[in-house]
Amino acid sequence: MDPRPLRSSSPPLAIELEIEMPASAEREVVFGGRAVAEWLGEDALRFLDALRRAGLMRALVGDELLRIVAAAKSRGLDARADVVELYYEGSASSDVGAARGLEDRVLLVLHRVPATAPGLVARLAALLPELGGIVLERIGGADDGPLVLRSGEHLAAVLNDYEELLHTDEIDLREIEARRARNEGPMVTVRGLVRATNVLLDRHGVSARLVELKLDEHREAYVSVTIDAAIDLVRGGWLGDDELEDAMELAGW
Repeated sequence: MDPRPLRSSSPPLAIELEIEMPASAEREVVFGGRAVAEWLGEDALRFLDALRRAGLMRALVGDELLRIVAAAKSRGLDARADVVELYYEGSASSDVGAARGLEDRVLLVLHRVPATAPGLVARLAALLPELGGIVLERIGGADDGPLVLRSGEHLAAVLNDYEELLHTDEIDLREIEARRARNEGPMVTVRGLVRATNVLLDRHGVSARLVELKLDEHREAYVSVTIDAAIDLVRGGWLGDDELEDAMELAGW
């Protein structure tokens, strides 16, 4: 049985009205009025709706909402990805963003910020204390031994980028040959670490798993959700995996 308390649903943000509003008008109330709705755009609003229903981003209200939306508007990039980054990483205090990530169990990876596999594993361990710690190690101790994640007595293989691509039938053999010519070997990916972490969650009997939100090519975000929430997100088109089967396979359900 999953030892974690179930995440409660988000507190309602919209004021109670005696008449039923259309979805677009309701979002204007929920997210602070027409100006915010126009700045974000319909796609980003629907994305935030879905995250709120999954129990995420509870503090995205009031002045904080206006601050983040204004900052996202000034960037003029991908509104969805910008709001997620600004909420979890763009706070005036880094402690606030870190606390939000821990509360929502979100692993946000910015490609412009250098990261190491052990560092990412440490972040995953902090998000998922029910695993009792996670360690990245090589079987046999050799430099070329297979990588695994260990949690107590449980092990999970970590796929490298070649294996991840083979897993999705998207591998480009020309890229492999080019990297071999440059003496570049396979690398660990964030998705590979997440996949292995989900295996450990399964072996510990934890029902909630990590799925990838659909952001952009510069940012990745993985969030711990229930299977029902994941189904809602993939049906809305808000996950990195467009097909439900692929999202379920990553999560290990």
